[in-house]
Amino acid sequence: MAQRKEIQIEISPTGEVTFTVNGVKGSACLAETQFLEEAIGGQVLSQEKTSEFYQQVPAGVGQKVEQ
Repeated sequence: MAQRKEIQIEISPTGEVTFTVNGVKGSACLAETQFLEEAIGGQVLSQEKTSEFYQQVPAGVGQKVEQ
């Protein structure tokens, strides 16, 4: 069974947008949000990596990014 991937998007009253990615290991989470960053046309002000970012993806297991 495939692991569930989730992107949580929050927009503050001032227009600041925050993305939180869950269910994606390693640096693949950066690719998961790239299309959102491009769509809003804004500049990334800060980036916090979760513990999932530092988890290793098993050899031979790729994470396909679907848009």
